[in-house]
Amino acid sequence: MADVIPPDAGAITDVAALLRYAAANGFFLAAVWGLARTAVSPYSRLRSRIGVTASPSACHIAIRPCIAATEASGNSPVQSPAA
Repeated sequence: MADVIPPDAGAITDVAALLRYAAANGFFLAAVWGLARTAVSPYSRLRSRIGVTASPSACHIAIRPCIAATEASGNSPVQSPAA
């Protein structure tokens, strides 16, 4: 799942969380490169056009069982800044 962002988290908070996670898991340069590519792409216009927005807290509550199952399998999901 991608782009699960709480409504009160700003872009800086989201980017910082991504970069912290990337640094801790060995893909910091790839994350920086991906952010740079996103910054110059039509991504934000596409998000607006197709209706991808910040998720409400209820959505975060609903996906917690999925996160728990992922962690139980030995994987580490990306945590949202508000988690």
